[in-house]
Amino acid sequence: MQRRSRPAARLQCRRGYRFAVAFHALLIFPAPASATADVGAENARLDAIEAMYHRGQWREGYAAADPSRFISDEGKLSARYLRALGLMQLGRPDLAIAELRVILAEHPRLDRVRLTLATALRATGDEEGARHHYELLLGSELDPDLDRQIRSSLATLGADKSWSLSTYFSVIPSTNVNSGTGSDVISIGGVTFRPADGSKQQSGTGVEYGFEAGYRIPLSNDWSLIAKGGVSRRDYRGSEWDETNPAGSLGVMRNIAVGYWGAEAVVSQTWATIDSGHRAAIDSYGARLYGRFVPGSSWRFDATAEILARDYRYADVLDGYRVSAQTTIDRIIDSSRFFRGLGSGVYEKAERGDLTYHDLTLGAGLFNEWSYGISTYVQASVAGRWYHGDFAFAGEPRRDLRANGLLRIAKRDFTVLGFAPYWQVSYTTNRSNVGLYEYDKFDLDLGWTRSF
Repeated sequence: MQRRSRPAARLQCRRGYRFAVAFHALLIFPAPASATADVGAENARLDAIEAMYHRGQWREGYAAADPSRFISDEGKLSARYLRALGLMQLGRPDLAIAELRVILAEHPRLDRVRLTLATALRATGDEEGARHHYELLLGSELDPDLDRQIRSSLATLGADKSWSLSTYFSVIPSTNVNSGTGSDVISIGGVTFRPADGSKQQSGTGVEYGFEAGYRIPLSNDWSLIAKGGVSRRDYRGSEWDETNPAGSLGVMRNIAVGYWGAEAVVSQTWATIDSGHRAAIDSYGARLYGRFVPGSSWRFDATAEILARDYRYADVLDGYRVSAQTTIDRIIDSSRFFRGLGSGVYEKAERGDLTYHDLTLGAGLFNEWSYGISTYVQASVAGRWYHGDFAFAGEPRRDLRANGLLRIAKRDFTVLGFAPYWQVSYTTNRSNVGLYEYDKFDLDLGWTRSF
């Protein structure tokens, strides 16, 4: 084996490796002069492990790649990576994932390790997690062949399975569950009111949970028929703020070279408590278009548009339709960071003009993976809402301006059944020309995610 100077030697894309092996050349840990002999011995042992892998001796190489038998930081991490590669070849990608996450927890910009992690996640059926890492990798300066390999993997995610199931659970404390006013007296058009109890700010701690199941029928290499159904629930322990939302969809999706897009018919129902205290439903049905595109090495686009007919069983004056669109544009800086721009618009038509409105939101965010297994996402947004008819007593239409900021933190190297914990805190303030609708709120969201 030809010798190269360290640390520039070991991560070469060798044809004999299925997962683009040897990794410790990416690490720059200059060894002190006194440690040169030890480092040389460790490099020789790592070369021996690679030679076992080239000969197909995966079990023997895995046993030799024990990180505890190495002294230097570079040696430990290189051995851990080789150990993960051995586990992949021995049919245990689930165990390889844990080893790879330990490496990325401290060194989030090691692209080869991230690629191997994405491959392992896909092998265990975690398509959401695999997509997260594949797309981050497209922001790196990869060689063209590797870029094509990743895009091919993205284009075929989900192609080898018919059923899908996703679940979520989070705890959601809030200082203002109902977005109610904090004022005891409200003046509208010179008339003084005392808000009803249900309109005043209420704090509480609830949980949010749900599931969605899907079934995919291939129609051709690129087209699929997809049916989905699920239920989400927001539960504040029997309070009037509880909501239950069953939903279903049926449509087609097409995979393309730079992403995917689809169209589907959707139907949903929202069960909630109304002012009179009894439960009532809101029926919605219509159509949705959606797409996700990664056209170049640094950009990612998500877009969704819907048109829904809405039937409020308890209030005919609210009946009408809703048109909405939203998009996010991500500028991927490298494999551990991206900048996000976001925008959304809503037009909701009701029978009465003072209940008809349009709404516009603009915002920006930044995602970053740090050492110690920590990921952060920070976002700020502003929004306006304009109603079309005069509000009672105000003599003019209601107009709202709201601002929101949030911080989300996830711990990548602590997982349970493939989920990592996250903590999200957000603050919202809403200013309105109708004082009844002015409010401030802090929300917490404590849950688990697969996108990390």
